[in-house]
Amino acid sequence: MIIFLYGPDSFRIHERVQTLRQGFIKKYDQSAVSVTQLRGDDVTLDQLHSALLTQGLLTKKRLVVLHQALAMAEAAISAVLSILEKIDDDTVLVATSSTISKPATALSKCWLKSDRVEEYSLLTGTALTQWIKQRVQQYQATITTEAIFWLTQAIGSDLWRMHQVITQLAHYQPAITITTAQLFTEAPLDDNIFHLLDAITRRDTKTALHLLHQQLASGANIFYIVTMLARQITTMVRVQDSQGKDPDIHPYVIKKTYPIVQTIPTKQLNHLAQVIIELDVALKSTTTDPAVLLDRCIVQATDQLLLG
Repeated sequence: MIIFLYGPDSFRIHERVQTLRQGFIKKYDQSAVSVTQLRGDDVTLDQLHSALLTQGLLTKKRLVVLHQALAMAEAAISAVLSILEKIDDDTVLVATSSTISKPATALSKCWLKSDRVEEYSLLTGTALTQWIKQRVQQYQATITTEAIFWLTQAIGSDLWRMHQVITQLAHYQPAITITTAQLFTEAPLDDNIFHLLDAITRRDTKTALHLLHQQLASGANIFYIVTMLARQITTMVRVQDSQGKDPDIHPYVIKKTYPIVQTIPTKQLNHLAQVIIELDVALKSTTTDPAVLLDRCIVQATDQLLLG
């Protein structure tokens, strides 16, 4: 049997390989002597032939994992295809690849005709959210919606990093909130939030409201937006106070932020920070629609900046 796992999500491919390996060992070979790991970028034809076609001494069944299956030299492809055609029912070959050749090569076409083909695309949106929830549950922990949204924005589809952070969070405090999530991640500068705040500081209420509603329509969580606005304003204050020389702020963030804070008096920037604080309190203490509160906040912030 040949199983082909491919796609850019190397973490889920890795876990799938481990599941197949553990299942094989449990069922056929608890000593794992008949399990072989090879890499397409350095395996020789002799090694591939031996692993796939030579009868084992201690067990009839065997499992061969071939990583980077499309990395084998073009000159050897015909010989590789010949070997693959001779695999018997006692051999399980698991081949992996992060990509599929375009245009398709003879080897990639062969892998795509495997007995089982599984594609692992990068997780985004609802699929990524569900993955986070399931991973958290594995640690018998809980996580808030705000914390999930934060992690998806801070880490994205990098499941290696996501797995590491969730493991740390679950051991640190089983009830994961956005506050604890922020302790273990540094969210990148969100361009959408940056442009929203830029419109506010330019006193452009119409554009600010338009950008806000674009964010909400795309599924952005209101509490995430407020948190990111607060973080960005805090960054603006620090950049202004240090005159663009704060060593703890990434140079890229300073480069984008410094020209803006140079046009805003410190008093107005502090007013803006106070508006966000009041919004946060209102969101947690009233039953008013959060979207309405956020709209009012935008209008209030631009009005205060206009008044100076």
